[in-house]
Amino acid sequence: MVNLRAAAPGDGPALARLHTEMAAYYVDLAPRHFRTPDIDGLAEQIERDLETPDQDALHLVAEVDGEVASALFARLLPASADAEREIQPDLGERRIRIEYLATVAEHRRQGLAARLVDAAESWARDRGATIAETWTYRPSPLSFPFWTERMGYEERSVNLRKPLD
Repeated sequence: MVNLRAAAPGDGPALARLHTEMAAYYVDLAPRHFRTPDIDGLAEQIERDLETPDQDALHLVAEVDGEVASALFARLLPASADAEREIQPDLGERRIRIEYLATVAEHRRQGLAARLVDAAESWARDRGATIAETWTYRPSPLSFPFWTERMGYEERSVNLRKPLD
């Protein structure tokens, strides 16, 4: 049984485990670009964040048989006050930015993440958003096809980096 709901106090330990598992996936995939995060105190930090609601933020989880199996964090972004001076028209729109999406390995490819994204997009539409945006690691064989093929997001820019050491 799958249940989508707002993340709530008490979810901190499950969300910290999910974050740890997601980090392991990316570290295994590209150790040069990712690292294992320090999760000491993470569950408590998540608990504090969940206790202080933000009307422009959305924390959702998908439970499978009562256990958190997937999570999403998104935030609404206002239209830029000086959007008429911007070359990117999206900055003149109210947008949702999906900042975090993760699913435990045993429940991947079962539609949980898609259901969370659909719910986030609906939440944003109800609040006047007209654009959804996110980012992901391009070489990921899971996340990039999920966003582009399954969810209909299009690649629009490239994040470039260069270590300065």
